[in-house]
Amino acid sequence: MVKINNLNCLCKSAVKNAYKNLMQKGVRPKDALNSAMHILKYYHPEINDSEIPKKTAVIINPELENFFLRKKKKKFN
Repeated sequence: MVKINNLNCLCKSAVKNAYKNLMQKGVRPKDALNSAMHILKYYHPEINDSEIPKKTAVIINPELENFFLRKKKKKFN
């Protein structure tokens, strides 16, 4: 899994703002999330397409990172 550690990267605020603003405008959650995923992929084309949904979800809701980590640990145990 590719970590997004670059503090100068604007991707996190771009993803959060896009999702939040689209939701406030009444866009369907599915469409807002899809747009946020496209923004993350634009900023980080090196991230595998299969990882984009999880990374986008964690950017929007950081509490999900623990959920995904627990799920990954159970998978390997």
